[in-house]
Amino acid sequence: MKKTVIHYKQTKLAYAPDALVECINLYSKKYRALLIADSNEYLKDDNIPITDRSEINKCDLLHCHNRKLFYFPIADDKPKLIQYHSHPLLCDIDFWGFKCVVAQFQCLLPEYKSFHRVRNIINLDNHIYFPDGGYDAVRIGYSPTCTANATGSVEDKGYTQTCEILNVIKNQFSIEIDIITGVSLEECIRRKNKCHILIDECVTNSYHRCSLEALALGKVAVCSLDDSIRFVITQVTGGNDMPIDNIYINQLQSHLISLIKTPLHELIKRGKMNRLWMEQYWNPKNIVHEFERLYDILCR
Repeated sequence: MKKTVIHYKQTKLAYAPDALVECINLYSKKYRALLIADSNEYLKDDNIPITDRSEINKCDLLHCHNRKLFYFPIADDKPKLIQYHSHPLLCDIDFWGFKCVVAQFQCLLPEYKSFHRVRNIINLDNHIYFPDGGYDAVRIGYSPTCTANATGSVEDKGYTQTCEILNVIKNQFSIEIDIITGVSLEECIRRKNKCHILIDECVTNSYHRCSLEALALGKVAVCSLDDSIRFVITQVTGGNDMPIDNIYINQLQSHLISLIKTPLHELIKRGKMNRLWMEQYWNPKNIVHEFERLYDILCR
């Protein structure tokens, strides 16, 4: 009989916990997963069963995301871990239990540096991530998670600068540019799938879920990475760098122009190679097996 893991999140978190629950239920032979979402922002999918706090005492392990769950005292006796997705100011860093952190910029912050690093999962077998060839002309997509620059803040993703560059590009080349905000995840992914080039963000030192989605969809992914993050990627993939176009904001305009001038079949070919990279080095089944190993240690 499979053991039960309850995942708990207070906020949306780009639906990353939902995707992990989905993949555990699809690929694990040892565990089944349920999700408690206090924010009521969760993906509606048969493989993401939603539960409430009344089920906590029946689970074998509690997997929290960013924040700990306060409940009946008996819950303190449950094996538990926390997975950090965000800046420490937004998380419970005093969590009493096993600690892990997504293998993005967060894992290099002093508060998280010693914690176990895990990959942010994408279910490549979910139909929304099946690559679409896109339109017959080059199309650029951009789905900013923050639309208000806050210089000096960890939330500053360069939205204004990026949009200014995209407007110049659009006027100069009369190409389609899709800036995607305020839509469901499925609609966002559908529109990204019609593009050939997808921009994550180019003002910090790290990739985000946007880059993983771009690679999964078989697109050219543009993002800024520094050497420390690239080293983290090689650690969690077994020595393989992520095939992202590593571009900072001051080079973004010239790089996009270069991509636009690239024959479309070459962009499509690069995208297919990116999808193959995800299947080999960011495979959801392998990531689930890594979590199984953690769960096995905690539940023994």
